[in-house]
Parts: sequence; C-alpha cells; structure tokens
Amino acid sequence: MRGETEQLFPDQQTERITMFCDLRNSTEILMNFEEGRFDGLASPSEEDVSYGGFIRDVHETSYQELYLGDEHTYAEIYGDGVMGIFPHDNTRYLVGNLYRLTKRMRRYNDALTPERVGLTIDIGFGITVGLVAFTRYPFDDRVHPVGQCIHAAARIEALSKVYGARVLISETFFNFAKGIIATDPRFSHRFVDRIVLKGFRKPTNLFEILIDNDPRFPLKRDSRELYGQAVAKFQSRDWAGAGRLFDQVTKEFGLEMGAIMSSRCAIFAAHPPEPGWDRAWRMSYR
Repeated sequence: MRGETEQLFPDQQTERITMFCDLRNSTEILMNFEEGRFDGLASPSEEDVSYGGFIRDVHETSYQELYLGDEHTYAEIYGDGVMGIFPHDNTRYLVGNLYRLTKRMRRYNDALTPERVGLTIDIGFGITVGLVAFTRYPFDDRVHPVGQCIHAAARIEALSKVYGARVLISETFFNFAKGIIATDPRFSHRFVDRIVLKGFRKPTNLFEILIDNDPRFPLKRDSRELYGQAVAKFQSRDWAGAGRLFDQVTKEFGLEMGAIMSSRCAIFAAHPPEPGWDRAWRMSYR
C-alpha cells in the first residue's frame, strides 16, 4: 500500500502553466435544444442542427487551438470545457493561441444567421502557474496531473464570468506574459481584483488579458485609469470615495466590475474588515 501511495503522488514536480476554459451559457443552449427551440434549423452543410453538432463546432472553431501543435502540452476535454497544462516557457505559444482562438470565435459568431444567434460561442479562461506532478493511476492506467495550481485555475475560470472577463489570469502568469502583452498592440491588460480564492488561504492579484478582437476591448482598456483610482481608494478603506468611482465606471463604461466593487464598498462600510486587512476580498465575505 505504501508503495502504491508513493507511486500515485510522486515528489517530482515541475513548474507549469495551467489553464481551464469553459463554454459560456452551455446549460441554457442545451435546454433550448431539449425544448426544441432550434428544431428546423439547418447547419451550413444542410444537416439538422444538434447539440452534438454545436459542441463539435466549438471544438473545431476554438478549443483545438489550445491543445494541438505542441507535443509538450497536456490536455483533457471535460464535456464543454478543456484543461490544458503547458511548460512554463510556452507563454508566447499560449498567448498566440488565445489570439487565434478568439479571432476564429469572433469570425464564427459574425457569420451566424439571425435565426442562429442563440448558438454564439463565448468562452471563459482561467490561467495560472504552479507546480504540477504527473502520475499514472492504476485504476484507469492513465496519466493525470496533480497540483494546487490546477484547483486555482479552475477557481479563476469560474470567476471570469462574474468579472465580465474572458481571459482571467493570476499575477504569476501575468508576470510571465506581461512582456509579450506590452510589446504586441493586439493585446493589453487590466487589473481586476485582489482575492483569496475559494479553499485557498493567501491572496492573489487577478488580471485580464485584453484582446483586440473582443468588441469590449476599447471600453476595458479606456476604463483602466478610473478603475485604478477606485481600487486605490478601496484599498485605503475610503469606501464612500471608492464607491462613487466604481459607480462611475459602471455608468461610463458599462462594465460589470464597477457594480460588483461598489457593492463591496457598501458591505465594508457597514462591516469593516479586520485589523491588518490584506486588501483582499474573501469569498466568505457577504
């Protein structure tokens, strides 16, 4: 038994980029299929539109960009999502794939006919960096990755929709990618939040990679100065001043983050955080 445990959880770990991505609104799309709302529609090949066909479109249009073309990439498909694990020196490869993926996704959506607009593709990403071990489980004789960063990437992806972000990343991955982002005009970034992820103890700073084929690219880029001013007031405990600026972000740019952060100001004004607050929001706060 001891030997099996040592084999299951090896000590050898390597630093890896870990990514989760998931299809947005897939439950609603599936329910629409089950309720027959897409009955009678034909695909470009004149075959009846089906949920299975739609998922194939998702993979052919977007997901395959994330796990094809590099022999060192580990990838696993989970229903309508993908987990990808990349060597740490594959940052440029991954950022380039994100651009190609979102460009193909935009082209796919723009080509939809009016009756098929309910079948648009949008995907959320969560990306971080950490130590990963690969081990072969005897019960299925397959290699599986093990590491805290896998859980972190899943948590970050789950938050991407909350924050109105498409590519949400940890500060550790941002430090890997910021040189690429800063020198390529197709990309930009914005600070999103400082948060303690569910089940974790230490805070992490979250950023969004902005990509110019996203229709919201100029709004998010242009909101950064005002949002940064609001965050500075928030972190200095000026709840009223921060709340006004966050409300301004919502009013001027229509971004979800303004309303989210304004509500947090109201919570902290009524129930201030503990002494020695690390300027992070915890998912246990209400």
